[in-house]
Amino acid sequence: MLAEVLQQFSSTFTDLATKELKLTYTAGNPPGSQFTFDTPTGQPYLFIDEETPIVVKLQNATFVPGDDKQITWISPTAPVFPSHLDSENQLHIHITDAPSHYFTPWILSFNVNVEGANGVTSPTFSLVLPPDGEASIKVNLQYAINTGVFTLASAGSLANLSILTNNITPFDVTFHLVADPTVTFDPTTPLLGPSWLSYALNIATQELTVSIPENPDKFASLRFVLDVGSVRVTSPDPIIVNATIGDG
Repeated sequence: MLAEVLQQFSSTFTDLATKELKLTYTAGNPPGSQFTFDTPTGQPYLFIDEETPIVVKLQNATFVPGDDKQITWISPTAPVFPSHLDSENQLHIHITDAPSHYFTPWILSFNVNVEGANGVTSPTFSLVLPPDGEASIKVNLQYAINTGVFTLASAGSLANLSILTNNITPFDVTFHLVADPTVTFDPTTPLLGPSWLSYALNIATQELTVSIPENPDKFASLRFVLDVGSVRVTSPDPIIVNATIGDG
């Protein structure tokens, strides 16, 4: 039965365009820089917009042996896509479904054995839906005045208050505040974030539009600031910007 499944799996791969990824481990590099991903963009992601086979070629290490031991799927909404080893240094992954949105990539890491240590985990790698010209999105930001809980809604599946972006192209994100009528964005400082983020606030419609530039040069986050009566309240969880590429 297993042989039959593998045969069907292999034949499916030959019918689709395959993408390749090279993962290299360099023991002499400083911690945090020992793994490097070689991709067409030079960044740790691949664009996925349809069913796609991926071949991962590993250098200077071997994949952890055993069924489904080579990959850890990190995205809360990511399914466990089928995979199999061709050899200790080459892994096939069959991505059967593209991410639902540009803001919600599939995120994974690889588990490898290196000289002197087993079960070493690589940095994260992302499978990203291409932007396809989309330049903006609107997200409902809900605030419960009785509990103080912030919730992002209407933006697909999001983990906590995190929006993962790859920022290949500039994006505008409009946050529409849904709350008690006495609650507003703080008119002076509606958000706390890096200087390269620009924003426009429309108090009348309770909408805060944040402009995320192309390839911001640092990993960063932002938090909302609301006026709740006479008290300024800051959201507890950050919005993550530049989560799939960048150097900070």
